[in-house]
Amino acid sequence: MNMKSYAILMVGVVGIITTYPARAEFSVVSGSANANQWLQSVGTYTALTFTEFPDLPGSTRITEQYAPLGVHFVDTDGNWIARNDLYPQDGSGLAGWVSVDLRFDSPMRAFAAYYPGYSAFSFYSGSQLIFSKTNLYTGGYNIFAGFTSNVSFDRVLLYGEPPNHYGEPDPVYYDNFYFSTVPAPSGALLLIAATFGAARRRAKR
Repeated sequence: MNMKSYAILMVGVVGIITTYPARAEFSVVSGSANANQWLQSVGTYTALTFTEFPDLPGSTRITEQYAPLGVHFVDTDGNWIARNDLYPQDGSGLAGWVSVDLRFDSPMRAFAAYYPGYSAFSFYSGSQLIFSKTNLYTGGYNIFAGFTSNVSFDRVLLYGEPPNHYGEPDPVYYDNFYFSTVPAPSGALLLIAATFGAARRRAKR
């Protein structure tokens, strides 16, 4: 390949990078019977079980305890360790008055939770909302919801149903959380690799 052809190709590559659509596509696995399907599909993941800290009396408020794992709990109304029958995975979980707001140091591609009752999930990249799922309610305990995405996210907001007619919020409860980082190159990079490969083959002819 001569320099002129290389320069034209690089202009095309830049165009691919800057115009490649960042459309978020999420797949959802729900139901505890399908949890292993999600866990096996994501491969390596980090699990938060909330078993390391004391509950009432003097319950632990979770903020930066999991920062070494790259996740921060920033909900202003607070999230607290609790232990009771709501958490059949290991007897320990997290309770929130309004929501759980997770911020990640690294971009994620997958997230899952066990929880009782109802939970809504919103995923963000920076300040941009890229996906929401608000009807994951089946009643009972040990409900599982797992998400995988073709684009990365760095924030997950989990929350309950709207406030009741008295204005009281719907508390939220979570047994375990699981999350995984983005492991694969984007479609744009795969396309670039294919383009360079084709160009090199043509240059050798």
